[in-house]
Amino acid sequence: MGIINVVHGKLRLAARGVRRVFRRTFAAILNQDDILHWPRVYTTEWQTWLKRLGVQKPPGISTEQIEAGFHKVLARYENVPDDRALYPLGLTNEGCQPYLGFLILHAIADGSITLEDVLGFHEAIRAKDMHAYQIGISYLNQPAWQQRFPKAMQEDSSWSGLLDWLALEYRLPGYSSNKVPRPEWAEVNHPAEVQVVGHFGYPSGLEVAARAVVKSLEACGITVGRRQISASPKDPPREMKYRSLMKSDKSIVVMSPEPYFANWAQRAGVHVPMGHSMRAVWYWELEEVPLHWRELARQAHEIWAPTTFIQHALARVVAVPVVSMLPAVTLSDFNTLDRNHFGLARVGFFFLFIFDLASIMERKNPLGLIRAFKKAFPNKEDACLVLKITRAEKYPADMNRIRAEADDPRIILIQEDMPREKLLALMNLCDVYVSLHRSEGFGLTMAEAMLLGKPVIATAYSGNMDFMDEKTALLVPYKRVELDQDYPPYHRGNHWAQPDEAAAATFMRRLWQNPDEARALGNAGRQKASVLLSLEEAGRRMMNRLQT
Repeated sequence: MGIINVVHGKLRLAARGVRRVFRRTFAAILNQDDILHWPRVYTTEWQTWLKRLGVQKPPGISTEQIEAGFHKVLARYENVPDDRALYPLGLTNEGCQPYLGFLILHAIADGSITLEDVLGFHEAIRAKDMHAYQIGISYLNQPAWQQRFPKAMQEDSSWSGLLDWLALEYRLPGYSSNKVPRPEWAEVNHPAEVQVVGHFGYPSGLEVAARAVVKSLEACGITVGRRQISASPKDPPREMKYRSLMKSDKSIVVMSPEPYFANWAQRAGVHVPMGHSMRAVWYWELEEVPLHWRELARQAHEIWAPTTFIQHALARVVAVPVVSMLPAVTLSDFNTLDRNHFGLARVGFFFLFIFDLASIMERKNPLGLIRAFKKAFPNKEDACLVLKITRAEKYPADMNRIRAEADDPRIILIQEDMPREKLLALMNLCDVYVSLHRSEGFGLTMAEAMLLGKPVIATAYSGNMDFMDEKTALLVPYKRVELDQDYPPYHRGNHWAQPDEAAAATFMRRLWQNPDEARALGNAGRQKASVLLSLEEAGRRMMNRLQT
């Protein structure tokens, strides 16, 4: 008997050695060193392991770092589909170490994760029993699990089936419903008539658009589920209300056709059942649409174009129905701020334009607006132009061109990135809002300015023409011109407007000289926009189409 035990013991040691060799060989092939061999933290072996990976051990981890690390790694897992596919159990005690080793080797190098984040997450899930949370969140991000056990979040029997399957599939002993109870998450299990998928965690016009769809439907009594789809690995982790599964037979996906629409469900980490009908809300800014969008559109039941301008552009290319669906625009609650808060204490009458350099400077055309302002006020009159520029630090060449053109102390550049509420507070202070855009898919800031009762001067071209006319804005004439070079994603040979800068200058001086006319124009714009762009009207437009 003793001989048998000795032989068995040697066989076990040999098997362990073979497994270690294969494990390290596999890790080497993946260029991951030995990330599967996660040593005990804060030991000599741990320090040697980190050193081999070229990472310095931090002196210690605070409670705040543990909390922050947990949320950073959770966000990374939810926002990066490849991570979820490679490490489906990356958020669990049993599966986190290979995933965290991968992050140490790769994510730290690109700056998206720090070693403190990794260690903070590791400490967080070891510090307390989080099995139900870990498995629940993993389930909400794994489409294959959802397909196999569609009611795991609702029924104990289905949850038990999931645990049994995980134990078998991933060789996890001890997984049972007795040890890992089903999490009770009301937001996830809330019944919904329509599912809305969008960039709820990415500050942008698309985030505003997705929230407007939800509010519009809810204003008409429709129950809505929300699913957040990431736009960046640095998006925050999803709030529970944005982890809803596809329980209804209808969904509205609010996102750009590129780069993520082709695999939107995988990116959102959600399984789409058979027979599900999906409407896609697509924003675009030019008359010409890339021809390959015809294939992208095939997975949609129909495309909702926020303006007739976009509708006409898409209908030339895609084969599915394209319907004009003017969205709602609402103003978030904001605290009024004085001009001193924005460094405008000495500014009198001022024109405002808000734009994002990521949206292509040539299309937004701030240089044309600066030239128009100089033509309007050549004699140093008491008027100012304020340009609020988002993501200025990422486009230094564009900023150099803007600064060179803005060689007048009355032209003020604000480069601070602001939350939406602060932007509205700034807009509320201006006397006139001006947009000499070359093309807009919709024109959100112009609509917001109208809702605030601000007089608007705008190019008489593209999406903004769906909610303004000659009675509610001063419309700048233009020439339709061909792009003489590529401005990715726009291409040479496409078309947009070249606004008449002299006409814009005349309008700017006219409103400066006639404040009563300016107020009347602002009031007319507010009356039109508050009805046409209301939640109720937009909700009714959507409901009518969903019923077809």
